[in-house]
Amino acid sequence: MQDSSPELSQAPLHLLISEKLREQIVLGEFIPGGQLPSEHQLMDLFGVSRITVRRAIANLVNQGLVEAQRGKGVFVKEQRKLVYRLSNPMVFFEEDMARQGASNTIKNQQFSV
Repeated sequence: MQDSSPELSQAPLHLLISEKLREQIVLGEFIPGGQLPSEHQLMDLFGVSRITVRRAIANLVNQGLVEAQRGKGVFVKEQRKLVYRLSNPMVFFEEDMARQGASNTIKNQQFSV
C-alpha cells in the first residue's frame, strides 16, 4: 500500500486500509447489504496481519459504514442522508433533537496545507 501523500504514508496501516475500504463503499464498489471480503482475503489483499484487518473493520463499524455479524461476515450498511429542520425556530437544535429522542455529535475538523 503505497501512497504519495506524506500524511497518509505515516498513518497506521489499519487507518489506510479502512480509508481504502471506505472509498470503495462510497464509490459503490461494495453495495449496501453486500459483504466485504473475509478477514483472510483482506489479509492477503493488503499483506497485513489479522489484528490490522480487525482494527480497519472496527474503524468502519465506528463510522457506521458496515456492521459485523458474528460467524457471517461484515456487511455494508445503507447510507441515508438526513435533512433536518427545527420544529420551531425559537428552540435550540440540541433541545429539539432530545425531545424527538435523537442524539447528535458535532466534530470540528481543521485542515492545513
